Amino acid sequence: MKILNSIKIKNVDFKNRIVMSPMVPFGLFPCIDGVMGDELLHHYLQRASSGMGLMICQSLSVTSKKMLDGGAAVYSNAHIVFLKKLVEACHSNGTKFFAQLAYPSIGYHNGDSIDQLTEDDMEEIKNEFVRAAEL
Repeated sequence: MKILNSIKIKNVDFKNRIVMSPMVPFGLFPCIDGVMGDELLHHYLQRASSGMGLMICQSLSVTSKKMLDGGAAVYSNAHIVFLKKLVEACHSNGTKFFAQLAYPSIGYHNGDSIDQLTEDDMEEIKNEFVRAAEL
């Protein structure tokens, strides 16, 4: 059965072709200041040991300025603890972990348009993504 066969994509080896797609497990909130709570972290840790080849986590906000209520994030050192637990659990089971970095919609909160962003705004958003990737 091909789904259980390993596969290499570019320079990444996956032990099988089973992927947990990114999704927000509603009802397992709240995350306080973007830090995953124990219930949400446990949700991911359970799945990390299931034998899949790749886990893609729910979107992680790269900014504290436009946090969705109860959402997880990766914009400060406080977020390293839960991310490290997730990555270690995945890797110890041979599962790859991809973090889905996101910037909450510009118009989500007040109907603004991306066209209203200044060059400085765009530079700041870029830097927030870079910082999140570094974390």
